[in-house]
Amino acid sequence: MRENQVKMDVQLLLVVITLLLFGLLTIYSSSSFQAIRSKGNSLFYLVNQIGPLFIGGLLALIASKINYRVWDKLAPFILLIAILLLVYVLIFSKPINNVQRWIRINGISIQPGEVAKIAIIIWLSSYLSRNKAKVKDLKGFAPIITVSFIVLGLLVLEPSFGVAFTVCLSILFLMFVGEVKIKHMIFFLGAVSSILLVGISKTSYAKARFSTFLSGEVYQVTQSMQGIGAGGIFGVGLGQGKEKLLFLPYPHTDFIFSSLAEELGMVGSIVVFLLFAIFFLRGIRIATHVSNTFGSLLAFGITFNIFISALLHIGVASGILPATGLPLPFISYGGSSLVVNLVSVGILLNISKTLKIRR
Repeated sequence: MRENQVKMDVQLLLVVITLLLFGLLTIYSSSSFQAIRSKGNSLFYLVNQIGPLFIGGLLALIASKINYRVWDKLAPFILLIAILLLVYVLIFSKPINNVQRWIRINGISIQPGEVAKIAIIIWLSSYLSRNKAKVKDLKGFAPIITVSFIVLGLLVLEPSFGVAFTVCLSILFLMFVGEVKIKHMIFFLGAVSSILLVGISKTSYAKARFSTFLSGEVYQVTQSMQGIGAGGIFGVGLGQGKEKLLFLPYPHTDFIFSSLAEELGMVGSIVVFLLFAIFFLRGIRIATHVSNTFGSLLAFGITFNIFISALLHIGVASGILPATGLPLPFISYGGSSLVVNLVSVGILLNISKTLKIRR
């Protein structure tokens, strides 16, 4: 094996572009009715998504040109910025529906939780690659616990349980591929679970979501499942869905998969799922073929974070999981998630340029 300069993973790039096209199409179709009622313009949400898409695409292009090893050096600073943003949103942002998740600057909304996702992946990849032997004892493992508790604790205080849960899963996955001792992972899981459970028990809307989910009486999930069922095999046709007519809450964000399934049917749903599966496989291929430990862990973390976010969103829309408010990567309406995910893809594409190729 030797490291060779190769072209970026074009297949992964094409998958992401296809998902983005699905997103624009579904955002317009699922939001047009609500946009006319509330904004007087059926294109409102679609047009608003173009800005983040352009910015995210530009940043992804830049990230794909930057040597991924730079992120290893910047990891502590990126983590610090993410933590400061999480603190800022708790202190200075105005609550919306009793939650503080957004920083608004000149009409632009930034969700620090999305920044925290990639920040902790970069930091943990850096720490594990630099301290592979140390993390096998409790002293070396302590910084991981400390940082995780700070980030997850701040997310729970917002509260943003969906993002916190995703971050928790990403940390566990990186611990696993980073060869952290199983007993340390079990300790982490137990400690973090207690934080999440306490947070949920102290938050009325979160308790209500879980109790209604267990009783099977969740209105939005019921409407979501009805939309998926109505789609059948081939769907009712683009723009013909009924659930978006104010029956299904957040048809272009939290439940966009349901909107897509209703209008494009099982065929469209399977295509989207397969695209995410291909993304996952291409990402894992990159992670397992890059020679640098940091690059490998970073590729694993980015790939898993995006894929598990998609699975959780689809799980909620299908009634398998309680509502979490997580967007469907590259498809749901929303700027912060889209920009962060596109930057993550840019980093992944840069890693893909240098792989261990058999000669």
